[in-house]
Amino acid sequence: MRLFLASRLAPSNRRAIAARMAPVLAAARGALRPVPRDSEHLTLVFLGERDHGAEELLRALAPLAAGAGFRIRLGSAEVFPRRGRPRLVCAPVAEGADELQALAARARGCLEPLLPDLAAYREKPPHVTLARFDRGAGGRDRRAVTDLLATAGVAAWTAWDRVDGVELVASQLSPRGPAYTTVGEIALAPALATGRRQED
Repeated sequence: MRLFLASRLAPSNRRAIAARMAPVLAAARGALRPVPRDSEHLTLVFLGERDHGAEELLRALAPLAAGAGFRIRLGSAEVFPRRGRPRLVCAPVAEGADELQALAARARGCLEPLLPDLAAYREKPPHVTLARFDRGAGGRDRRAVTDLLATAGVAAWTAWDRVDGVELVASQLSPRGPAYTTVGEIALAPALATGRRQED
């Protein structure tokens, strides 16, 4: 079972991303593939293929519940990586990245006694994937999608969100892209009031 840890975006932000990306995906003429519907999330730790049961992993992650939730801000959408073959359209975490990386480090610390090879998986800078490029995409597709992001207003869109839990997610790959299933969640402790919580 291919697993990763993630925090899902608020429903309002998931809807906003889908609405803004729809014209970009339509105009990209097959160069881009959408993410699974209503699955927009922040990946914390990639676990890879695992035979461990969800209950065993969630028990190891239980200490995370003592940590408090926090706010993040998504930055403007961009093509990743900035050089070479384009792979993703993503929204980087512009504020709250340090807190997100600290949460990921705590999660890795909880799991390393159980998964000693976890350090072999390299983590990417915190981001939300908005779409994936087709494997044959190249520089021309990068330029076209960059222009589409600007035209559709996606490149200028930013949003606040909250990280209030860590989900254990199973990913099943198929020719049409990955399908995600949440198999368990650790809720974080309520944060001290530093701003209004985003609601659906």
